Amino acid sequence: DFGDMAKRLKKFRKSWKDGITDTTRKAMQRMEGAVQVQLADNDSVVDRNLLRSIQYERDPNVDALFAAHIDSAHWGKYVEYGTGSRGRSRDDEPNHQQYKTSDPGPPFQKILDWVLAKPGIPDEYAVADEIVETIAQQGQIPRPFMRPVWFDDSQGYQSVVDANHEELKKQLRRL
Repeated sequence: DFGDMAKRLKKFRKSWKDGITDTTRKAMQRMEGAVQVQLADNDSVVDRNLLRSIQYERDPNVDALFAAHIDSAHWGKYVEYGTGSRGRSRDDEPNHQQYKTSDPGPPFQKILDWVLAKPGIPDEYAVADEIVETIAQQGQIPRPFMRPVWFDDSQGYQSVVDANHEELKKQLRRL
């Protein structure tokens, strides 16, 4: 009966979209956690602000099957890709990009605060100045935390695609 099929298709249309949305959200939240673990495990200077800034976001204005991404603080790219000659020479992860820092060097006050928090460092201002100067001249070593997860088939982009594929198959079986 055509009327019955139309009702089933209408129900299917809503259920598959809800299922894909839910599956994507769960998969992206797993990826968000994996990115946070990667950041902590790769010898990065882990900052609570950077950890907290890593989050799954969905763009409700995009009319696509699923449109979501994981984002971090605007300065996370400098951790991810490094800067200067150190950034260029030590990054073997896929899709390397070189970013120039927006300032001629890292923020002196933040580094000074970090140095001052370390006990027993003589002449803290000179040490902080040397760190700032070294980073400004040589850059910082990349500590990728997004790309290793994104390109890992078991927890990255492909896992989101696979999870959605399975959800769609499940919804089609119900039809």
